Amino acid sequence: RLEELDPDAYQLLCRLGCYRLQERPYLSKQALEILLWDIKKNRQGQVIQSLCNRSLVEFRRGTYWLHPVIQAEAIARLKASPDWEKAHLQAAEYWSSQPEGIQSIEDALNAWESYYHYLEIEDYEAASQVILQSHHNQWHQYLPLGSILYRMGLSKQVLSAIETVIDHVDDQSRRSELNNILGDLHWITGRIHEAIAQQKTSLQTASECLQKLDPDQFEDESSYRHQRYYLKMLKIDSLLSLGLYSLDLWELDHAEQYLKDVIKLREDNEHSRWAEKAMIALALVHCHQGKRKSASQFIQTIETKIQTTSSTTYAERFAYFIQMMGQVYLELSQLNKAERLLQKAIAYAIEGHYLQIQGLALNGMAMVSRHREEYEKAIALHQEAAQLLEKIGASCDLANVYHQWSQTLNLMGELNSQQRQQAIKIFEEIPAPQQIKRMSL
Repeated sequence: RLEELDPDAYQLLCRLGCYRLQERPYLSKQALEILLWDIKKNRQGQVIQSLCNRSLVEFRRGTYWLHPVIQAEAIARLKASPDWEKAHLQAAEYWSSQPEGIQSIEDALNAWESYYHYLEIEDYEAASQVILQSHHNQWHQYLPLGSILYRMGLSKQVLSAIETVIDHVDDQSRRSELNNILGDLHWITGRIHEAIAQQKTSLQTASECLQKLDPDQFEDESSYRHQRYYLKMLKIDSLLSLGLYSLDLWELDHAEQYLKDVIKLREDNEHSRWAEKAMIALALVHCHQGKRKSASQFIQTIETKIQTTSSTTYAERFAYFIQMMGQVYLELSQLNKAERLLQKAIAYAIEGHYLQIQGLALNGMAMVSRHREEYEKAIALHQEAAQLLEKIGASCDLANVYHQWSQTLNLMGELNSQQRQQAIKIFEEIPAPQQIKRMSL
């Protein structure tokens, strides 16, 4: 009946079937207007009002939504119409046109909706671009959307998305970046050997693209320089990741070599941020190797850098490595410095909803408390860290929390705790034989 009385309203109702209202239940007026591409601007409000008057579209306080029964019928009719692809393209454009800066999970999930629209019409290249589209965020960084989401604890969604599209992406540099993010996702969830394989693929692909890079293929010098920077950044980032993964496996010699390669590859100040991160990680590796003097030298160099930079900005952008600096000072028995840095990392992790950093820093704080013989406080912090890391499936980090927890219990007289057995079990599942060997020393 609606189709006969008001074909424009009927058409809009069907097109609204493209939105995933079970996930993002409320739509703005702009979300409806963008589906009226063939209706003049001065009539679009009338078409929307027609649906509201018939209670086919619900409306309250500036937001619109469909009743589930109406939505199911709209989806079925849209699939059978020639508007299926166009509606999804328009909807993807709507979500991608939201404010670029991402300050919350809500912002990130709104931007992520474009991915699902491209997936529905099997436009895998466009879907991959959503994953890799960089946004300014609450950490004062400019990161791909996929990286932002997994830092917020939504690693499963990003992992599934990348695995769905990666084999359909022809652009090799884009595939290299997808491999890079995939590596971090596997790392966070404890599949470190798979993570290493992904980063090695990313490193190899980026290196091959760099070798083939021809200035004559670009419109101008600026475009060529940007692509060269981008590919070299992927190489350096993969090497840094490989160093961090090796550290988690307690393969300290491998970690040291990868991190030294990062420092060596920096070109003037072009990639200095990665070199700074590598120096912090290398300081921690040297602590574990017993090279306290060189560890102290590396960390002092970074501390000088922080003092000449806005410390707030630095801490927000490098919160993961701020907590790692806290670990270095802990190993160097400088407890007050360690505590200050770990508290700073926790504050920015909570503000930015970065659960992995929060869990790692809480575990570091537990170790500070242990050194001060505040054992009950240490136990509570270990427990809080374990709960956070278990929530996001960060199994390798979780194993390390259990290991440190068992060390605290050892000092309290419990020598073969359940936590120690749990740590060994997780390290065996990874597998991380050097970690198990370390625990037996």
